[in-house]
Amino acid sequence: MVMDDLTFAEALNRERLTQEEFADKLEVTARTVHNWATGASAPRLKHARAMEDEFGWDVHNIWPDLFLPRNQRSDRTP
Repeated sequence: MVMDDLTFAEALNRERLTQEEFADKLEVTARTVHNWATGASAPRLKHARAMEDEFGWDVHNIWPDLFLPRNQRSDRTP
């Protein structure tokens, strides 16, 4: 799936999954998925890898600074 400049919420919508369904697939809570969708938090490495494996996403397009040190992140990644 081409993911250029999509937000997490947009990517989730393209998969046609609810936050609850997505949470079940990644074995996290729906609240965690909600926090990712609203930008309140970002996924941990194991969840980012699960998204890549399960959905073929390139999470670096959604969260480009995800694995950079906090002092090097842009405003887009919590």
